[in-house]
Amino acid sequence: MYFPITHYEFKTTERIPKQPKQEHTMQLQSYFSMLSEAQQKEIKKLVIVYFSLSKIKTFEVEKRNMLGYLEARGTVLVNALKTSTPPPREESYLCNYCEFYDICFGKKKPTKKPKPQTQTSLEISGN
Repeated sequence: MYFPITHYEFKTTERIPKQPKQEHTMQLQSYFSMLSEAQQKEIKKLVIVYFSLSKIKTFEVEKRNMLGYLEARGTVLVNALKTSTPPPREESYLCNYCEFYDICFGKKKPTKKPKPQTQTSLEISGN
């Protein structure tokens, strides 16, 4: 008996995107690409599931072989290690959270303005 398999990738987020994030799609497709051909044939679909505190949303993702892409990235990283030279920088919003921001960008990380604190009604009334 054949049971079609769906591969799920679960992501938690404050705000659920209108479309799946490219890096999440590529991550799921990369996992799929690392399966054997026989295993790939058993996978019916790839699905990203986003969770927030108030909502759940799913996106079906195209089954795509990413081995060429993964091998090319691996080659770049291996060469960077062999030559002790950093690989080309791939900028993303995640850079703002990285401890190596100043090394990578040659400047200090921009500081975010603190959000004004709001008080709850309990704090205002002194309870």
